[in-house]
Amino acid sequence: MPIAKSNPRISVVMSVYNCDNYPIRGIESTLNQNFQEFEFIIIDDGSEKKTKKLLEKYSKSDDRIKIITNEKNIKLASSLNRGIKIARGEYIARADVNINYDVMRLEQQYDFLEKHLDIDILGSNFYWATVGKIEIRKIMLPEKHLEISRKLSRGNCICHPSVMFRKEKLVPFGPYKEGFGKPEDYYLWMQVRSKLKFYNLQEPLLTKWHRSNPWNDKLLDYFVNDIRIRLMGFKTSSNVLRDLFYFPRCIKYFFQF
Repeated sequence: MPIAKSNPRISVVMSVYNCDNYPIRGIESTLNQNFQEFEFIIIDDGSEKKTKKLLEKYSKSDDRIKIITNEKNIKLASSLNRGIKIARGEYIARADVNINYDVMRLEQQYDFLEKHLDIDILGSNFYWATVGKIEIRKIMLPEKHLEISRKLSRGNCICHPSVMFRKEKLVPFGPYKEGFGKPEDYYLWMQVRSKLKFYNLQEPLLTKWHRSNPWNDKLLDYFVNDIRIRLMGFKTSSNVLRDLFYFPRCIKYFFQF
């Protein structure tokens, strides 16, 4: 059994809710990383018994795993904040259950942040896979901070489950806005884009699995929250006219353009 370090450099934080009906890709591919010196904080967000038993099984098999159980479902943002608060690592690596992570993910991101002290939030390109389809698309994201900051006006260009960030830099901003709903990550990126520095590694370090339309059951929520994000984004914008031009893109959830 892998042994947990008393002072891990990386804390992997994942929130789980009733995950027993689909593959546990994110847990397996995180445990199999080349970089092994991390703690793995998994927040059980009020799951049913099957998921609780499954998580307990993983916890017993690997000493790096720490299960935090919410008495009731408090949603992703609040769960992540809870995990980040107790994390001991200098770096926080986000992880999701339904993700296949490249075996080099943690090592590559850790090495990059150690060498580039000016970067606060590090993401990567990724593969997009749709359940029931053979095709897997490679998603290319803007690389450097200036381009990322500008393109956030158009839409979210940072893959949330790919992100590794410096805890001391992001925690003062919340980090996640509790009670906001999805997309809580886009809100955070827009909030800090004028204060912290982004970078996206150009190598795809994960494969995200989606339903054919991931927004189908919460279109209105995504639409309303996207408007709220864009309104808030005017405060952190370096070019308000550009943000006004891209404002209508909030209807993308309905027309997929």
